[in-house]
Amino acid sequence: MYCAYDPALSWEHNCIRGPQIYGADPVVPAVPLKRFLGLPVRSRFGIAAGILPNSNWLLPYARRGFDLLTWKTVRSEARACYPLPNWVLVDDGGRADGPVTVVDRWEGDPREVSSAVCFGMPSFAPVQWRADIRWAAGQLLEGQLLIVSVVASPQPGWTLDQTADDYALCAGWAVESGAQVIEANLSCPNVCSVEGSLYCDVLSSVRDKSFNAPGDRTLPRSK
Repeated sequence: MYCAYDPALSWEHNCIRGPQIYGADPVVPAVPLKRFLGLPVRSRFGIAAGILPNSNWLLPYARRGFDLLTWKTVRSEARACYPLPNWVLVDDGGRADGPVTVVDRWEGDPREVSSAVCFGMPSFAPVQWRADIRWAAGQLLEGQLLIVSVVASPQPGWTLDQTADDYALCAGWAVESGAQVIEANLSCPNVCSVEGSLYCDVLSSVRDKSFNAPGDRTLPRSK
């Protein structure tokens, strides 16, 4: 089965290599602009946060007609990916309640594939992802929407306000770099710290913060 992401290689290696896509880029027809979140877009076909960790991945899919492009979650500090394996094929043996087992190859219909992932929301350092987002934003066509997913990186003893400030800091950096929409990542089952389970607390999830720190201008509240 063909896979653009090579699960046998590290996340870092895949980020550098980019997606393995066979064939030439298709000719994308010109179409009237539509609206998405109040913004003009060529189409409402997109890719969710997950498989677009940098410009090496985002731009090839942009050229293939995906117009809602979500940059995989970034942090205010570098975060390494969990050790391999990060992405495996699994077989539930036809049982709805498990267990599942890892399989080396999928012999059936690719549309029936099930997989399990465990990356840990890795991130390049801000100086790197901010420059990469800025460059990628300049390569997109009219009507293509750059969405950037952000998450906090809470340290031991942080309060909810400090965690919210870190979300706001990342959001502000992303907007400054060219993001048109910000996605706040509030859920990750593979992260044990608070940012992976904020979705469980409604009041914490809707906390609206601006950020102000020495050397940083006050950032606008994200909408």
